[in-house]
Amino acid sequence: MDFMASYGIALIVIIVAVAVIYIISNSSNDLFQQSCTGYSGFSCSSMFLDSNGVLTLTISQATGGQILINGAACASTASTNGDMPEYGNTGVFNSLYYYPNSEFANGVFINTGSSAKLTLYCYGSSGVAVSQTTSAQYVGYIWLNYTIVNTNIKTTQLIAAINAQYT
Repeated sequence: MDFMASYGIALIVIIVAVAVIYIISNSSNDLFQQSCTGYSGFSCSSMFLDSNGVLTLTISQATGGQILINGAACASTASTNGDMPEYGNTGVFNSLYYYPNSEFANGVFINTGSSAKLTLYCYGSSGVAVSQTTSAQYVGYIWLNYTIVNTNIKTTQLIAAINAQYT
C-alpha cells in the first residue's frame, strides 16, 4: 500500500507539472507587454502587428492645428542621423507600395486632439517583416511625413517607438 501511494503521489506531481507547462506555453502571448511610446505632440494606441509585418496603429496628435499625413513609415532601425528609417519606406513617401490599403492616396487629416487609424508595413534589416512566428517580438519606430494645414509647413518626424508582438 505504501509503495502504491508513493507512486500515485509522484504521478500526480508529474501531471500537475505538465499541466502548468502547457498552460504557460499557451498563454505566453499574454505575458508579453506591447507598448507604443509617442514623442513630441503624438501618442499611439490600439497597436496590432500581424505575421505579415502589417502594423495597424491608432495615433493621436496635439501639434496645435490640423495636420495632413502624407506618408508614414515603420522600421526597426533609424538612418545614421536618425531622421529617417534605415530600411523600407526610407523617404516616408505616400507610395501605395508601402501600405496594404490605399488610405494614404489622398493623405490622412487629423485635428488636434483627434486620432486616426493607420495601416502600414514594418520593415527590418532584411526587408518587409514577413513570415514571423506569432510569438516573435518586433522593436521599431514610426515616422510621419505631414503638413500642418494652416501654415503649410511640411516635415518628417520620428513620432513613436513600438515594442510589438506578431499575432
